[in-house]
Amino acid sequence: MQIEIIIKDDVQKLREEIVYDLKVLMQLSGQKKWIRTRDVIEMLQCFPTNVHNLRIRGLLPNTKVGRTIY
Repeated sequence: MQIEIIIKDDVQKLREEIVYDLKVLMQLSGQKKWIRTRDVIEMLQCFPTNVHNLRIRGLLPNTKVGRTIY
């Protein structure tokens, strides 16, 4: 078993890449500016907690309208 050490800078770089990829996907697909969390999860193929953490850290802008987060 090979062990990889991940440092904080690696995680930050990954977050930035995810946000960048999401922005590119939105531009290429002609999506609306506002998309639902579940659509972001599908686009990034990640867990809901990952998207939630990106929102908390301010890396993924969001707005809550009623119960829906865009």
